[in-house]
Amino acid sequence: MKFVTQALSVRSRRSVITKILLAAAGVIVLIFAGFGLFNDTLQRNAKTDEVRDYMTGVGQSEVNIVTNWFEARMLLIEALSERIAKQPEVTPEFFDLKTLTSNFSATYFGVEADGAFNMWPPADLPEGYDPRVRPWYKDAVAKGGPVITAPYQDASTGNLIVTAATPVKTGGTLSGVVGGDFDITTLANMLASSNMSGLGYVFVADSKGTILVHPDSNMISKPLSELFPNEPVKVSAEPQYASSVNGDRIVQFVPVTGLPVDWQIGLSVDRNAAFASLTSFRYSALFATVIATVLMLAILGTLFQTLLARPLASVTSSMAQIAEGDLETPVLGLERNDEIGSIANAVEVFKTNGKEQRRLEAERATEQEAKHRRAATVDQLLGGFNQEIRSVLETVSNATEELERTARELAQTSEQSSTDAESAARTTGDTAANVRSVAAASEELTSSIAEIARRVEEQAGISERASSAASQTDQTVQSLVATTDRISQIVSLINDIAAQTNLLALNATIEAARAGEAGKGFAVVASEVKSLANQTAQATEEIATQIQAMQTVSNRAAEAIRDISNVIAEMSEISKDISVSVEQQSLATNEISRNVNEVSTGTDAISETIIQVSSGAQSTGRNAADVLSTAEALTSESANLSSKVDRFFDDIRAA
Repeated sequence: MKFVTQALSVRSRRSVITKILLAAAGVIVLIFAGFGLFNDTLQRNAKTDEVRDYMTGVGQSEVNIVTNWFEARMLLIEALSERIAKQPEVTPEFFDLKTLTSNFSATYFGVEADGAFNMWPPADLPEGYDPRVRPWYKDAVAKGGPVITAPYQDASTGNLIVTAATPVKTGGTLSGVVGGDFDITTLANMLASSNMSGLGYVFVADSKGTILVHPDSNMISKPLSELFPNEPVKVSAEPQYASSVNGDRIVQFVPVTGLPVDWQIGLSVDRNAAFASLTSFRYSALFATVIATVLMLAILGTLFQTLLARPLASVTSSMAQIAEGDLETPVLGLERNDEIGSIANAVEVFKTNGKEQRRLEAERATEQEAKHRRAATVDQLLGGFNQEIRSVLETVSNATEELERTARELAQTSEQSSTDAESAARTTGDTAANVRSVAAASEELTSSIAEIARRVEEQAGISERASSAASQTDQTVQSLVATTDRISQIVSLINDIAAQTNLLALNATIEAARAGEAGKGFAVVASEVKSLANQTAQATEEIATQIQAMQTVSNRAAEAIRDISNVIAEMSEISKDISVSVEQQSLATNEISRNVNEVSTGTDAISETIIQVSSGAQSTGRNAADVLSTAEALTSESANLSSKVDRFFDDIRAA
């Protein structure tokens, strides 16, 4: 694992340095590319201006040459026109002058009156040749001054020629037109003498784009679109880039001024030759960029290796050992005042925090063990409390069942006593109605009195058992009250434990905050402990509430049992009264045999006594019903208390 970590660290470090070197190379290339692009733009603009200025200069020079050449010949034609105007008769020999023959291929004069045509040197003309319909003649007449025609085909030779013509007037009247022809090859040769240092050639076109003079005679009278078929070229003074059969070209036009023509001197320059120096500059800049990039990368690589890679290797090695748990390894570079020193100090802080984290984990383990011990103690106390409270509840439940059974028996006895009392009352009435049957009735009365005595004795025994059960129930309820007091003490203990746990959680939170980043996990545990303490406090508060309710029910049960005891005591008194009355009845029955006269009086006493017995029996029934209702309420409260105790223990276990 250690070697893998070191290998990954070295690989990551090499990757970072490689990325930095690549980024530096990219920046250098971008800088040199931007610089080269900027210089290239400047050089291209400068070269473009240079080429435009050069072409404009050459074009203007050619315009001057053409203008001067044509102006000289136009002056000859105008001088010849003046001579003809003064000459009464013109013959072909009139034009046989060296000045004319050396400058013109042919010189001639067309007469306006009869269309006669005089020409030197003589040439064979077509049958019916009339100079007045020729373009040179019409143009000169229409303009009323000197003209230079566009190239056209000569009628005699069939060659392309250009004519310089001017009208001849005698006394203000048109006599005819004199002209001189130039072979187009002469003009082409003159323009070809300027080859623009081998960069291109010069040609002539009119403003409509028709080629008038071109080194290639096949292009004469053709539109510019045939010379440059790929891109449209307009007659303009601005340089234009186009393609032709001769490759990429730069085309520019310069207008011819000072002549009676609408001509443009066109200049076509080889684009690659014109920008050859720019291409050389681009290759030089690219070569310089590559060399500078390689040199700077070599220098940067050495600097990175010396200033960054090796110090980082030592720091990352320490970081790897610390990550593997070796907190005693020394961290190199702490004395440096640069970024690597900052990293080394940060690693040292990590190491210190790791040691502190180990210490906190040990403390946390100790506290966790103490917490488990406290939890075990609480579980033990809750278990004991559960057993005690269940024992108390079983005792209360048994007592309430016994009390309910006794109350039911007492109610049945009271009902039977009431029935017997009613029977005795009916018997006494029969005795009062028929005194003659006293003897027989006295025997029956004796038997009834004996039965009553027996019933009264049973009632007395039941009252004593009820009183004993009520006393036992009162003791049980008092034990329940004492148990609830013990539960209250246990709840107070749980509250104290929760408060102490909350205080410990608060102290733990404070210590975690002091520990900073290293104590975050401990702070989370402290927060959970604090939350558990709060839940325990809430649960104990609910338990205290249930215990208070149980104490209230227990007190009510104790009061009810005391009331039952009082009722039973009253029943005992009534039983004693019944016993006394029965004894009195027995005495009265014995006296019947001795004194019949006293039967009426005895019968009245018996009736009154029976009435009292009936009233006592009814009172006993009511008291028995009250005891039964109290017993049933006590049973319900006992079951409710048992349910609340079960829910209390469930809540404690859930918390």
